Amino acid sequence: MRLELEYLEQLHASRATLSGAMRLLEYQEMVQAVLAEMSARRTTGIVLDLREVAFSLSFAETSGLPDLNLKLGVPLHYRVALVYLDYSAKAAGVRLYEVIAGNRGFYAQKLFTRYAAAMQWLAPSLERDVRSGTLDGDLAVHGPARQHPVVGDEENCRFIGGCHLQQ
Repeated sequence: MRLELEYLEQLHASRATLSGAMRLLEYQEMVQAVLAEMSARRTTGIVLDLREVAFSLSFAETSGLPDLNLKLGVPLHYRVALVYLDYSAKAAGVRLYEVIAGNRGFYAQKLFTRYAAAMQWLAPSLERDVRSGTLDGDLAVHGPARQHPVVGDEENCRFIGGCHLQQ
């Protein structure tokens, strides 16, 4: 597996571009190299470009990655933007990783299919836009911005959740 590390001065973040086959050993080496780069630059945000990676991780290895990250010393407060191809053969593994890590409360991380959206998410000035949901349309897993459900009560001509009430 090939790993290229860069410092993105405007965002005060790091970027790791990966290509080739990723097995568990390569994953561990990548995490250690990324941690060293982020420590040297004193960054807490990174975009991992996984679009050229062929994942060779089993289901058990993929579901154990959040715990492995902790063992390798990845701080919980790091912001990690993962850019991947949604139509790749191993896309389900990337989505599984995000879901498991999120369910366990690990890391501020998101999956993206568009590189530009990942960069915006990392930008500190846009953090409030992400929380408000204005960038959700670019998120790979979470889909378009969620709207409050509209529940109809036709008997009383009332609509609840996002529409005005009529009686």
